[in-house]
Amino acid sequence: MQPEHILIIYFCLFALALSADLGLELLNISHVNRNRDNLPAVLEGSIDPDTFKRSTDYTLDKARVGVLATIYDAVWLLLVVCNGWFGKLDSLLAGFVSGTYWRGYFYILILSFLVTLVNIPFDLYSTFRVEEKYGFNRMTLRLWLSDFAKGQLLSAALLLPLLFGLFWFMDKSGSSWWLYAFGFVALYQILLMYLYPVVIMPVFNRFTPLEDGELKEQIEEVAERADFKTSGVFLMDGSRRSAHGNAFFTGLGSNKRIVLFDTLIKQLGTKEILAVLAHEIGHEKMHHIKKGMLISLGGMLAGFFVLAQLLNYQPLYQAFGFEGPAYHAALVIFALIFSPVMFFIGPFFNLISRKFEYQADSFAVKLTGDYRPLADALIELSKKNLSNLNPHPLYSFVHYSHPTLVERIEAMRAG
Repeated sequence: MQPEHILIIYFCLFALALSADLGLELLNISHVNRNRDNLPAVLEGSIDPDTFKRSTDYTLDKARVGVLATIYDAVWLLLVVCNGWFGKLDSLLAGFVSGTYWRGYFYILILSFLVTLVNIPFDLYSTFRVEEKYGFNRMTLRLWLSDFAKGQLLSAALLLPLLFGLFWFMDKSGSSWWLYAFGFVALYQILLMYLYPVVIMPVFNRFTPLEDGELKEQIEEVAERADFKTSGVFLMDGSRRSAHGNAFFTGLGSNKRIVLFDTLIKQLGTKEILAVLAHEIGHEKMHHIKKGMLISLGGMLAGFFVLAQLLNYQPLYQAFGFEGPAYHAALVIFALIFSPVMFFIGPFFNLISRKFEYQADSFAVKLTGDYRPLADALIELSKKNLSNLNPHPLYSFVHYSHPTLVERIEAMRAG
């Protein structure tokens, strides 16, 4: 197949995914706007009209910025591909960096930095305009710059062993390299999951064990009833950056921990916090994290197999501006092709994720003996976070990893 034919096929796939994505966004905007006065019946009496109006306005403001950002990114990508800038950057680096592995590392590092740089205007606008407008932003420009610098340095550090190991297997393992590479990347991913709560997350946030008191005692009681062992429950200083509240489970093995945003403690009562905690315990007890990891690893294995089939196909490299096969070029091209494909397969992963959420909700209700504390917690968090209470069903099916608030409450009530 000629390079120009490959490019035409790619552009058709890209245009299809882009059109579907923008179409869904516009459909959701229209749906939310039409229903700005129609609070779901199950939420009547729980959410006041002013909060509902603010949540609608917040949803629409974020969605409009998102549409512009999607178009902006698409224009940039088309400019880069059509002008062969991927290959030109590679040729430029070849004159400064010797060694296949180092060249590949710096190529992906620089490309990643440039992508981040291009998106800074929308990141700044979202943080300091939209989030600020609705009282969520707590970040200063200094803190934003600090996070940006830390993020780039952390990416550079984490990419170095990952890419060098990957390139080595691609170079030295013959036709079965993709199996060895998969094993290496899988182990690296598991290592990062183990280290994430104790090494990576503290780079950006402070974590303190929950202080002794009634709340800690009741949390320990709930954990004991569930036969749940963890390295502790920690408070994260999320309020340094945002007024949004959340809770999550992270880590593996001896580093397993539950993290509560400090904002969550201020937003919810004890019963509601315990219900949220029970939900997070449910994910662990029902092996959702392990199942999610296995699904992710299965997808990764399939991805490496496809990458192996494309690795030495010369016209593919020429289509995207490269002179010929190179390990880093193969990774970039695979990412370019995979992005629009992921739009169409992503909903199936979200479907599984939503099923896990329903199961964790059910576990929490059984553990606490009542659905109302969890329902009240979800309602309160939705109010405080100004969540979209009226997403279009097709939009939520494609994009949401969690069921909507209405769906979760109705499922809990139904038992």
